[in-house]
Amino acid sequence: MRDTKQTLKDSIRHQEKFETRLNDIEKRRKHAIDELNSRPEFADLGLKERKDDQSYAHAVKNISEKFSVQVDDLRYHLAEIFQERRSKDLPDYNIFMAIAEDIGYDATGRETKANELEPIAKELNRFIRAIEEGKE
Repeated sequence: MRDTKQTLKDSIRHQEKFETRLNDIEKRRKHAIDELNSRPEFADLGLKERKDDQSYAHAVKNISEKFSVQVDDLRYHLAEIFQERRSKDLPDYNIFMAIAEDIGYDATGRETKANELEPIAKELNRFIRAIEEGKE
């Protein structure tokens, strides 16, 4: 099942050109930073001076946030496609869940009167046998 999900994810990434689109966003972010660096108020500043300049730091932060939103939107879009395709392409399957409130011992290690692990083990065994026999 894990391999099937990964194959589906890889297929979607390829079909939606995820890496290409992600690289495009990064190129546009770098271009925006380059344009910021060439603005008259920042063009003559050295690297250290730019880092110390509050208006420059604020502008870089705004640019980074803008492109981070684009990356998040792209990932959200791909997640939506994955959920849609997963519900269509992957089979439903049964799962076994159990919660044992009492495991036969208390927090100090003393034995208690009840032990819910034994009936859970029986149910788990029944569940596994049914899967192996093709009944579940």
